[in-house]
Formats: sequence, C-alpha cells, structure tokens
Amino acid sequence: GEFSPERSTIHEDESRPKRQRVSGLTGKERERSKRMFGKMLFGTLKGIKETKPTEKENKRMELDTRIQATIDAERKEAMEEEEKKREERKKKDQEFREQQKMIKERRRLIFKRNKMLKKFERDREFLKTDITGPYVLWIPGKHNEKTQKMLEERKNEEFKEPF
Repeated sequence: GEFSPERSTIHEDESRPKRQRVSGLTGKERERSKRMFGKMLFGTLKGIKETKPTEKENKRMELDTRIQATIDAERKEAMEEEEKKREERKKKDQEFREQQKMIKERRRLIFKRNKMLKKFERDREFLKTDITGPYVLWIPGKHNEKTQKMLEERKNEEFKEPF
C-alpha cells in the first residue's frame, strides 16, 4: 500500500465514538449536563480571576498607575490654571463695571451741576423773596432804590458749587 491522507483521516474518524448531542438527552440528563457546564465555566472564570499577575504585568500596572497619576496631576493643574484665569476675568469685569458706574455717576453729577448753574444764571435776573421754604422770583414793574440795590446784590452773588 500506498499512503493516502484521505484514507488515513477517514479511518481515524470511524474509530472514534461520536459525542451524544444535548438535544437527545432526557430531562434529568439535560439538567445535569447544564449544571456541569455551568460549574466548569464558573470554575474557569474564577481561576482566571484568582491567578496572580506576572512580573511583566506588575510592571505594566505600575507604569499605568504612574501615567494615570501624571495625567491626573496635569489635569488638576490645568483646571486650577483655568479657574485662576476665570477669577482674573471676573475681577477685571467687576473693575470695569465699577469704573463704568463711576463714570456714569460723574456724568450725572456734571449734568446736574450744569443744570443748577443754568438755573442760577437765569434766576439771578430776578429778585428772590426772603422767606424760608419755597421762594418766589419776581421783578417789579418800576424799580425804586431798594429794589435796584437788591437786584445788584443778586447779580453779584456767586454760584456755590453743590458737590
């Protein structure tokens, strides 16, 4: 005889008994089969979980830990820097608002002063009653010595700065 790989393979397959299929089993046998498979699978997974890491794996885990610590430190530093920048911007914005508020207040006071000055200039052409509280501005139809003197005094009055 000649050697034939096909023949050899067929011979080996015929000599081995076939495995029973799970579908052909009865109820109790099927349950036992499932239970045994579950225990085997669980035992294998448990064994993998319990295996101790090798030296190479330990070194890799240490390296990973160091890299993660470095990343965490850099992230923390970046967050702190960002917080600082945010606080600076907030402070600058607050200062700007305060400055704008002061400018607005100054403009308001200048406007009020100018309004008071215009009123003073207009009112100095008239005589003012000498009563307390609200006063009356008036001018006589015909001036006499007293009213003329009062008008001169009124025109010589100086504006008192309100602020």
